[in-house]
Amino acid sequence: MTSLNEIKIDLINLIIRASDYRQLKLIYQSLLTETGKNVKLDEDLVDNFDLGKVEIRKEVSKDEIFKEQGEKSISFQEIQTLMTDEPWDKSLEEILATLD
Repeated sequence: MTSLNEIKIDLINLIIRASDYRQLKLIYQSLLTETGKNVKLDEDLVDNFDLGKVEIRKEVSKDEIFKEQGEKSISFQEIQTLMTDEPWDKSLEEILATLD
């Protein structure tokens, strides 16, 4: 049988290793409810790092992404045509060589 202290230590270790804001918030709310404390959490409290996370999709083609975003690819020649007013001092190869 697990002792009270062992449960506390395990719980503390789990909480320390947790990095998901929503998971910790749920644990916190559950503990408050179990102890009879009805403390309302600040809903404006936001974990900015968590908000920045996005789901990574697999097996999505470039064309599907372009279609979803309403964009289309453009060639170097089309860019050159759009910028006919601007002189091109260097060739594409020279520009790409500077990126190395």
